[in-house]
Amino acid sequence: MAYTIVLDAGHGGNDPGAVYQGRQEKDDNLRLALAVGEILSRNGIDVVYTRTEDTYQTPFEKATIANNNGADYFVSFHRNSSAVPGQYDGVETLVYDKSGIKYEMAENIDGALAGLGFKNLGVKERPGLVVLRRTQMPSLLVEAGFLNNSGDNKLFDEKFDAIAKAIAAAILGTLDMETDMDTGMNNGMNAGMNSRMDAGMNNEMGAGMASSMNTETTGRMNNGMNPGMNSGMNPGMNSGMNPGMNSGMNSGMNSGMNPRMTGSTNPGMTNGMGVQGGGNWSNQPDWQDDPMNPGERLYRVQVGAFKNKEYADNLLYELEDKGFPAFLLYEDGVYKVQVGAYRQLGNVIKQEQRLRRAGYSTWITT
Repeated sequence: MAYTIVLDAGHGGNDPGAVYQGRQEKDDNLRLALAVGEILSRNGIDVVYTRTEDTYQTPFEKATIANNNGADYFVSFHRNSSAVPGQYDGVETLVYDKSGIKYEMAENIDGALAGLGFKNLGVKERPGLVVLRRTQMPSLLVEAGFLNNSGDNKLFDEKFDAIAKAIAAAILGTLDMETDMDTGMNNGMNAGMNSRMDAGMNNEMGAGMASSMNTETTGRMNNGMNPGMNSGMNPGMNSGMNPGMNSGMNSGMNSGMNPRMTGSTNPGMTNGMGVQGGGNWSNQPDWQDDPMNPGERLYRVQVGAFKNKEYADNLLYELEDKGFPAFLLYEDGVYKVQVGAYRQLGNVIKQEQRLRRAGYSTWITT
């Protein structure tokens, strides 16, 4: 059967993503998306790109492109980042939840990249990310190494062709499709491929995967009316126990855990700020890692502070749904919902004005 896969190059335009020593994440993302797409197209996949140039799109626009094209899969490319340059290294792939073919594909991609020399940080659940929650098909977000790690950048540059081929092979292998790869492909990727790519692959990737409204995604749809809600018709989910839900109170809310919160065992998270590196400062061009001054004071807009984490999660997701680069900071027993990080006071004032026009009570903090 023919598959349609939407490939998304994260960030773009006035949103560079992570920045390190003049290198911008948006450029690496676009280069990788186009390279993977070329290989997939050669192997019979109908590839749609969210962007092919240096343009900005909101996460909602990216998800809408995938939904409107009736895509079978959505893969977003990013480079990770951390608070301190060189603090972390490795690849990881983010998914809405660890179930179904998207989880298998994510593990296969991470395994293939590990075969090329990257540390495998594993698959992580991020139900709060718009491009994973609002898409109506199995969706992945690939973090192809840390942009502020020189070792990962060296691997990314020197093995770029092999990286693109490894990711494409992992996708095609998960779909049980024969591949037409160049003979020069690094054999290391084969050893890293997850064993679930063989003939014993989970039956979940059967005929039902052709539909953009398959059983894996119906848990996030409410009869087409609200992408964040569970319609109760998903046979793969425990009714009322959807990890992307907050007891039906708010679309896509997570009542138990916040994917942006700091975890001591999660290498992809920033220990001081509680935000996932690589993308959380989206659409804020004056944010970048400063290797000469990692402790530099940054201005932020605080929108709320709660003792109850569930309330903080609700506000966090609401802000993300509206396109604000929000994150959660736990400090002194309080969950603080904040937006952005700016070196220049004028920029944080502009962001505060946007939030107030949207109806939020705010104040500026550092």
